[in-house]
Amino acid sequence: MFNFVFRKALVINTIVLFVFSILTPISLSQTSSFNDTNLLKTYLGNTLYVGGNGPNNYSSIQSAIDDANNRDTVVVYNGTYHENIIINKSLSLLGEEKATTIIDGNGSRNVITIISEYVYIEGFKICNSGSYNPNSGILLAMMM
Repeated sequence: MFNFVFRKALVINTIVLFVFSILTPISLSQTSSFNDTNLLKTYLGNTLYVGGNGPNNYSSIQSAIDDANNRDTVVVYNGTYHENIIINKSLSLLGEEKATTIIDGNGSRNVITIISEYVYIEGFKICNSGSYNPNSGILLAMMM
């Protein structure tokens, strides 16, 4: 009788542990994905626009970044922008579509230089940096 109860308890515990191990990673990955991606994209500051029409609209990405404050979002509409950008504040830089929102470095220097913490960049094709070392598409040059 004792052997039967022991086996039954062992089977039930094994099933509970199996179900728990399946459910836990799913809920953690959903929470982690939401926090890591969406919170970085959605700052609470103002939104500035580049390449469109209307208020808060700029003709260059750098001029929008210069006027932005920490926690602002700069949204860039499709097009090719011939610039070398320096990001010196915490902000989100969002391109409309990565295949058609292009930052072209004109073959000189780094295309984007980041010298701030908490910068989020998404939705761009970055091309044509300088050909000399250490020129790159994106340079992380954190200041200590």
